[in-house]
Amino acid sequence: MKRHVSLVLIPLDDYTRQVITGNYIKPWVECENEPLWKPGYYIFMDMKQKKFMLHVESHLYQEQTLCVMLEEGKTKVLKLKLVPSEKYAVRKDAVVVCGIAQPGKYLDIYSDEIKQRYKLLKDYKSGEKIGIYHPKEKDLSGKRIWIKGRKESFRTVLGEQSDEENYYEIDGPSTKLRKVETDIFLGYNTIVRENGTFYLLFPVGKEAVFQAVLLYEEKKIEVTLQSKKMNYFDLS
Repeated sequence: MKRHVSLVLIPLDDYTRQVITGNYIKPWVECENEPLWKPGYYIFMDMKQKKFMLHVESHLYQEQTLCVMLEEGKTKVLKLKLVPSEKYAVRKDAVVVCGIAQPGKYLDIYSDEIKQRYKLLKDYKSGEKIGIYHPKEKDLSGKRIWIKGRKESFRTVLGEQSDEENYYEIDGPSTKLRKVETDIFLGYNTIVRENGTFYLLFPVGKEAVFQAVLLYEEKKIEVTLQSKKMNYFDLS
């Protein structure tokens, strides 16, 4: 009997934006067989359920659960962002942002004072896919970004990386963006855990102390971060 590939899960490290090739996570679905692991992806075969909760456990990355829906007879490819946990090796170029807040709430952080920034591949016009210059091994699919042009500044989320490398679907601005005038900064986000704690890794600033924007519960909070340090916030 011919087998069917129901779901292909591609894990992405949210800090490096590279595919996780090691077997560092345990994805599972209740009442389904364990997935097959290959470097860079997990394969679920012959799934009986068309709608289910996908659980992802890990020591290096924060656990998460999400609802997945399949289409009859088709293979779903899911790129899943994994946020590092406290056991993730802290890099020299990283800032730790942690603290306490209300469980289950979303938290986002952005800064235009970090060293890591990206440029457009070419001028962008509304309605087009946006081209972002970045290393080939990176994948910004589903990433929150902050675009700063000369006349317009806005936050949005990138769609899936297209077959044309480094191009993404995007809900963009009404006006065009010029390559030479535009900077793109990555946002980092997580969900506050059941115990009321949160943890994020964020790239260091151009200076030892730099400013960032923390978005929480429809609040925009200006915060000061220290590079290569643990930055703690009580949002409870």
